[in-house]
Amino acid sequence: DEAAGEFESILSERPDDLEARLSHARVLSWMGRIVEALSEAESVLRKAPSDRDALLLKADILRWMGEGERARGIYGKLLEGRDNFGARAGLVYYNLSEGDVKGAKEDLKLLKPEGAYEEKQLKEITEAVDGASRPSLDASFNYYNDSDFNQSRSYALRYGFLFENFRANLNYLHTDAEDRIRNNSADNLSAKAETKIASGVRGGAGAGVTFLSNPDHSVFPSWFLKVDASVSSVAVTAALSRETMTDTAALIGNGIRYTSLSLAAARNFEKLAMRSWYSYRSYSDDNSARDFQIALEYPLYQKDVKLKAGDKLRFLNYGRQSLG
Repeated sequence: DEAAGEFESILSERPDDLEARLSHARVLSWMGRIVEALSEAESVLRKAPSDRDALLLKADILRWMGEGERARGIYGKLLEGRDNFGARAGLVYYNLSEGDVKGAKEDLKLLKPEGAYEEKQLKEITEAVDGASRPSLDASFNYYNDSDFNQSRSYALRYGFLFENFRANLNYLHTDAEDRIRNNSADNLSAKAETKIASGVRGGAGAGVTFLSNPDHSVFPSWFLKVDASVSSVAVTAALSRETMTDTAALIGNGIRYTSLSLAAARNFEKLAMRSWYSYRSYSDDNSARDFQIALEYPLYQKDVKLKAGDKLRFLNYGRQSLG
């Protein structure tokens, strides 16, 4: 805040000082005031359209705002005719955000740092690319109970890995569920993969099978399809899936499945994040449900520890009372 105040004082006396205005934009971007930072960078570019430092800062801010395609175009212009470390680094991060690890690795090879600061940046970028390429193994446990005397314990394992430009997951989920009269369990095995389809668009698909330890020892297939896209600065997701419900002993015992169609949108503003969801579910017991949610998040503290406040509104409507 102090540095920003100093530049504001300088600019009040020398409004045409482009170097001070660009430095002010950088400080604002570091403070997270990216809308103001973008405005300052564009003020510089109106008077000096070919200022490479201002163009690079504008591209970085657009990428942080989720407008990757606009940022990529500026990075490309900066790389025409001669290399630019900052623009090349921006392309690496852009490709990572798109899930294009192969493209990120190719741009990483072309980075030629000059000086200690760029050497430090190269190390950070290399760690980010290596992290995106590295296999992962996750384990989790969840305990659930409610006022209807349902209890469940779920144990999950997930192995994630990169194959070519596909991000794949192998998943295992075991659930033990009980109530006053039942004690059932379920095991689910699934495989999922996602990849970049086109610029700003990712697609995913998966399949699995669920084994139910109910009186019928039922076995049901599952599958899912998903598309993620970035439209301007709005992240949009559409998904279609078929799943088996294993939350409670009654659901396992009755072998309840559902087909789900869902849509989601998210937008980050300078001081606010907005998320919305809509889903329609059709259940195997001739029931259905419509679910709409909208949530707002506001950052209260964004340094070493992140603290956010928010609120969520939800409308959930079932077609009828379910016996499952």
